[in-house]
Parts: sequence; C-alpha cells; structure tokens
Amino acid sequence: MGVLPGGMGTVGLAFVAVSAFTGALFAGSCLLPGRVQEGADLPDGSRERYRLNGLPLFGIVLVVVVVLGAVVPGALASVADHADALFVAANVLAFAGSGALYAAGRRRQGREGRRTVRGAARDWFLGMELNPKLAGVDLKLFSYRPSLIGLFLVNVAFAAARYTERGELGGRMLLYQLMCLLYVANYFQFEHGMVHTWDIKAERFGWMLVWGDYVLVPFFYSLPGRYLRGLDAPLPWWLATLSVVLFTAGFWMFRGANVQKHRFKEDCRTTVRGRPARALGGRLLVSGFWGVGRKLNYTGELMVYTGWTVLCGASSPVPYTVLAFLAVLLVHRARRDDRRCAEKYGRLWTAYCRIATFRMVPFDTLGHGRRTRRGPVSREDRAVLGFLGFSLVLAFTLELYFVVCRSTVRQHTDVFARLFRLYGMGDSTYYGRGDTALPFALETINIGITQGLNVLLVVAILRGLPWRYPLQLAVSSYVAYSVVLYFWHAHVGGYPAMPEHSPSAFLVFYAPNLPWLLGNLWLARSAFTALTARLRTAPAAPAPGGARRSRHTPHELPRIPEGQVSTPARQENLP
Repeated sequence: MGVLPGGMGTVGLAFVAVSAFTGALFAGSCLLPGRVQEGADLPDGSRERYRLNGLPLFGIVLVVVVVLGAVVPGALASVADHADALFVAANVLAFAGSGALYAAGRRRQGREGRRTVRGAARDWFLGMELNPKLAGVDLKLFSYRPSLIGLFLVNVAFAAARYTERGELGGRMLLYQLMCLLYVANYFQFEHGMVHTWDIKAERFGWMLVWGDYVLVPFFYSLPGRYLRGLDAPLPWWLATLSVVLFTAGFWMFRGANVQKHRFKEDCRTTVRGRPARALGGRLLVSGFWGVGRKLNYTGELMVYTGWTVLCGASSPVPYTVLAFLAVLLVHRARRDDRRCAEKYGRLWTAYCRIATFRMVPFDTLGHGRRTRRGPVSREDRAVLGFLGFSLVLAFTLELYFVVCRSTVRQHTDVFARLFRLYGMGDSTYYGRGDTALPFALETINIGITQGLNVLLVVAILRGLPWRYPLQLAVSSYVAYSVVLYFWHAHVGGYPAMPEHSPSAFLVFYAPNLPWLLGNLWLARSAFTALTARLRTAPAAPAPGGARRSRHTPHELPRIPEGQVSTPARQENLP
C-alpha cells in the first residue's frame, strides 16, 4: 500500500498489527472465563447474555506491556513513532468492519423477509443489527475492549517514546499515565454496568459506533499523551493539585452516579449511601446523585478529562480539542436523554425535574424542600447565568494565572503569558512590572470570595430562592466598584507602571474591562429593579375563610406528595 512520508512505516504492516491486536483480544474474549450476565430488556422482550471477561483480558495486556517494556525497551516507543500509520490502518479496519456488518445485516434481513425504510447510506452509518454476534461474542460490547485497551496502549507508547528520548517521564506524563490507567482499569471493573447503557441496549452497530471505538477513542482521545511526549515544562505544585482534585472529584461523581443507577436497575431494593433507595412514583431514582441533578455522570466524565488535560498547560489549544469535543457530545446526549424521558414519563418526568433541578451542573445541593421556582428559567436569568459562568471561567484561568505567576510571568511563553504581555501595553503591572499590589489584591478577592458568592448566586437563581436579588445587588455592585477603582487608580491617579497612552494601548487596556464594568452594572440594575418592584407589590389578600390560593398556575404541576417518593416495589430507571 505504499510507504507513508517521514519514515512512519507501511500502512500494510500497520494494518496487520491492528488486525492482529484486535484478533488477539477477540480470541481472549472467546476463551477467557467470566461471569455471564443478562442485559436490559430488548424491544422483542428477550434479553441478551454477555460474558464479562474484560478485566482479566486487560490484566493480561498489562502484564505483556510490563514484560515487553523490560525485555525490549524500544518496542513500545515504536508504536508511538508509527502512530500515524496505525491511525490510517485503524480507519481501514473500521470501514471494512462496518461494511461487513452492513452486508451481514442485509443478508439476515433478506432471509427474514424484512425491508428497510431508512436507506442504504443510513443503514450503513447507523447499523443494521442491534446485537450482532461472532462466535457467540457480542461485537458491540467487545468493541469497547480494543477501544479502551488501544487508548491505554497508545498512551503508554507515548510515555515510552518520551522515556527513550529524554531518559525520564516527567511529572506531567507520569501523573497523566496513572490517571489513564485508573480510568481504563475501572471501566473493565465496572463492565457489568455497561450492559444497561443506551449504546448497548438501543443503538444499532454501524459505522458510527465502529469508527468511534476503533479510531476516535484510541487515536483522538490520546492527544494529551501525544502532546506531553514533547513537553519539557516542569509540573508546578498548584497545577498538580488542580489536576488531582478535578480528576478525583470527577471520577467520584462519574463512577458513583453510574454505580447507583446500575444497582437500582438490577434491584430496586438496593441501598444508596447506606439508606434504602427512594424513587419517584416507584419508577425514577431520586436518591444519591440522581436526587441532586440529572446526568451528573456526564459532568463527572468531563471533569475527569479536564483533570488530565490541564497537565498540558496553556501553550497549545490542541490537547483541549478532545475536551471541547467531549463537552459538545455529552451536552447533546444529556438533552437527547431529557427529551426521551419526557416522552416516556410525561408529567412524572416534569415532577422529577423539580427534584433534580439541574442538568449536568451539580449546584442543587442546598436547601432541600425549599424550592420556590416554578417553570423554566427566564431569558434574562439565562443571560445572568451566562455572564456569571463567563466570570467564573475567567477568574479560574487568566486571573488565577496572574495571582500564581505574577512575579515570573515575563519568563513564561505560554498563551496566558502572551495575553498578559499584550495587556501590559496598557498596564504593565499585569506583566510583572511596577507595583502589583492593587491588581493582586483585587484578583485575589475576586477568586477567593467573589466567585464563591457567584456560585451561591447561581444556586439562588436556579432554585428561585428569596435572597437571590439582594445577593446579586451586593456582588455586582462590589465588582463594578472594584473596576471603577482600578480605572481611577490606573488612569486618573497617574499609575506609574502605565507608561503607554497611545490609542492602541487605550483599546487594549479599556476594551476588555468595559464589558466587565457594564455587565456588572446591568446585574446591579436588574437586581435593584426587581427588589423595588417586590417592595411596591402588595401581598395578595387571603381567600375567604382564611384559605390561601394555590400557588400553582393551571399549567403547573403540584409537588408530588411524599407518599409517592418511597422505596419502590418496581422500577424503570433513567436511560
């Protein structure tokens, strides 16, 4: 098939290697012992049976990797050197495999006298069959094994290549490898829970899933490992701490939510955090993570990937493309799941959404039973939430970077340092020159205090709590005042570290801060208007006989009585 440029090896040899790797895993899946578990109910009422031997299979691969690394040190590094050829070969295998699945599905369809109405292209893309098998092995569940074991091997190969080239792994690469190893090993430990996922029980096996398993996950999700191979920057303690905290919290949320859901599906009489599981209407789990928010397992997975991606630093956006792709994918899936559940459960799902108020954003942890909001979030509140989210991201990226690196920012060459160099045209204190006391104090207060209050404000907005507007008025007024104070001290007061007063410096200095000032002034005005309107509104007179009118409009569903939130006798959990 020809030789790829740059000495990357032949695609033909790479195809043989990828095929042999997949074949070896398939043989192991056929031969290794493992418990047999029934899956979810299928549309025809039957249940598939799965042999769960992924963990011993991964254990064998792990032993082979350790032995191979000790006996032939350069073998693993060669995988990284030929990663591009392997990527092309994996694409060839994915296209060939999806074509074979399509042909087999058409033959089966012809024998059974069924006809498709979706079209050949759609059938090839989405798949013809729900549970195709080969030698008794479910191909859809099996494909997770070359997918995640392949991701592990590609990442290890990048680490081996770095060790071969530099003689050491470095703190960033070592921490990244440990996190990835834990993530992959835990997947196979929890393989029994995969049989209830939407991919396994509802999606047909076509090119979309095949290409995702054999190409996307091993070669795209390993971009941080590829980048860390050539990154020589030392790992600062604060970045290591941030990475570990994000990964640990995300892993706890991701795996914890999935375990709770799986146990409830297996046995509705299970316990969650030591207490009997509670369900809404006997059908929807409202204990643990599922009583706090919807799809917090997706939030946790994003935090896991964020935890190891931040190890790449800020010198290139390339490693973060994985995180961006995953965010779009999971947000889309969360919305899709909400629509499906709304169609399936109807008014019960509406009631559940008032218990698990949030989708993917785990803020619903305060004041259980004190919600006052009814109906969707207003357009104005969405704008407020967007501005607060932007403030939070800015505070824990650029502003945190300045607080930590203010004295050494001129020695850095990453993206943040370049931005501060540009901003230093208007105010060079942000580029480590002159008196940095005032900006350091303002940024520290913003990160340590203001953003914590903003998180509480988000909770108050989404829950409709009565102290929302006073808090919004106080926080936004302070932030607007701090911006004005900074402007006055820097400009009117003749800031000595601001030597340039050209038109370009004026734009660089003032343009980024003007939305910051105007946005908080708008928040303060909105809160002040709402508070004055509330004071002017007289309370409604009680109905005759002392009875109060119902707070619910004709379009609103009353709170589900406590009797319907109980330990269920039967269950139909979330998808």
